[in-house]
Amino acid sequence: MKKKSKVVKQNPPAKEILVLNTRIFWTIIAGLTVVDIAGVGFAGMSVVPGPLWDMCWRIGALLLLSLFYTHYRPDARIATLMQAVAMFAATATPVSIFYYLATAWHQPLIDAHLAAADQSLGLDWVATYKWLNAIPPLQKTLSLAYYSLLPQSIVLIFILNFIGKMDRSWELPWLLLISSVLIIPFSLFWPAAGAFAYYHVNESEAYVQIFMSLYNGTLKTLDFQTMQGIVQFPSFHAASAILMIYAARGIRYVFPLYLLLNILMLLATPPIGGHYFADVWGGLALAFVTIMITRNYCSALLAPRLSSPEKAA
Repeated sequence: MKKKSKVVKQNPPAKEILVLNTRIFWTIIAGLTVVDIAGVGFAGMSVVPGPLWDMCWRIGALLLLSLFYTHYRPDARIATLMQAVAMFAATATPVSIFYYLATAWHQPLIDAHLAAADQSLGLDWVATYKWLNAIPPLQKTLSLAYYSLLPQSIVLIFILNFIGKMDRSWELPWLLLISSVLIIPFSLFWPAAGAFAYYHVNESEAYVQIFMSLYNGTLKTLDFQTMQGIVQFPSFHAASAILMIYAARGIRYVFPLYLLLNILMLLATPPIGGHYFADVWGGLALAFVTIMITRNYCSALLAPRLSSPEKAA
């Protein structure tokens, strides 16, 4: 009697993990870096070297660990984890510099249009802001959720790797990179100072000060220790809330927590982040487009090779 073959999932070799889609990813990062170097020189700006080199050696150390666990002591999970964290860390630096350069380009602000869009829907940003400030416990809760993006991203990468979903731990850096790149045209051609600046509320926020200094041409030195997210439309936080929920899909115990945390982040985006409600709708659209691109052009390449079943007799 012939035995039925059964499907057994096996982890692919670490070497296969290393080259999978990383060339495209690092090519994009390198391209952004070249544009940043040219842009900083053209704008007559300078970069504080210390924090930049600190970031570079940390990313380099992660990549060296990934190489070590790929070629010398093969371990697919560790190699994937080190590479994914390096990819995540490397995205923020060149993208942030580009946003700063785009703001310094001094294109006409679209704040009046965003505020008008809110008003056309009957949404009162100032009233919402004042209402939240009158409830300190809720204000503090939403603040914690809003500023949780970085830690929850890193934690999720570790969780995905720990439970063996290596394709998904690769997916998260791609989601963040693609959404960041898609924001670039908006930062270039349709900048906004944000609701805090437009309504003259909480103008002491660090990102408002940095945005206005860049826009007015008075900020000429870029320091990574003080860098802030300055793009208003579409809201990266609103997009990230959806992307985090999507990235945590199907993970027992983790998904409900991420769902709740990121719903709170979404609610916090206008009053805590100083975004117009229109920024949130733009962020939701950004998340949808990002997920579609990742599913069709990134995940399709990642999943089959990282989780490919092999038949055994």
